[in-house]
Amino acid sequence: MSKVLLVRDISAMDLDAQALKARGYETVIDPYIDVSTSSDEQVLSRVDELLGGLKLPNCWFILTSAAGIRALQEILGFGHLSEILQQAQVDGVQFAAVGPTSAKAIQELGVTQVLYPEAAHTAAELFVILESKSPGIAVIPRSSIGSTYLPESLSNKGWSVLQRTVYETTTVIETPSSVESLKAGQFAAVVFRSPSAARAVIGHCGAVPLETAVIATGTTTAKALLDLGCHVTGISVGTAAADIADCIDSALAKTGAK
Repeated sequence: MSKVLLVRDISAMDLDAQALKARGYETVIDPYIDVSTSSDEQVLSRVDELLGGLKLPNCWFILTSAAGIRALQEILGFGHLSEILQQAQVDGVQFAAVGPTSAKAIQELGVTQVLYPEAAHTAAELFVILESKSPGIAVIPRSSIGSTYLPESLSNKGWSVLQRTVYETTTVIETPSSVESLKAGQFAAVVFRSPSAARAVIGHCGAVPLETAVIATGTTTAKALLDLGCHVTGISVGTAAADIADCIDSALAKTGAK
């Protein structure tokens, strides 16, 4: 049975493991990163500034990760945030997300219309959609180390970008239990869902063995891996668990590992 490492944050729920188990893979989930809501003294001021942008004309609320909504919920409470976003929708604010998971996180708060890429669930594909719209105000809750690709791309197209940090993404300090197994080539594949996961693994392991298939979700994560000197075996276009499983099937079929 082929073993697959899923790099996750400490609090992550995991549908990938279920999809892979159904296809005969053994999975190991290890928290190389920690995603937590910002708790500094200025966070409430940043959230007020961020959500204050929803009152501006031609405004878009843009979510690049479901972690952004989870953080806002923790800071404001589900009911209060739901009320704010539903009123924003009534006032004409439009909503966009990088993929179906983040779109669902917004919809669970009562927002009915959320635009997101149907095929490739990446910031690059979301930008392709947004650049066809009239430039407006982009309100983006973000991580302290989030990618600057989307806000910079929108700014270059004449958008005004209001982004504030509401959650922190950090590499865990203690050595993850899977490090030695990964370095020894005991995993057939390892899955990276974000650039921060890539940085965390390379930081702890130094390198991923060439015989281990490296699976990246989207071109942004793939580029981060390549920039870190890591090989990329396959890029999953979609972010759903089935997309990840398909990508692993394809990658391992090519190498004969499955």
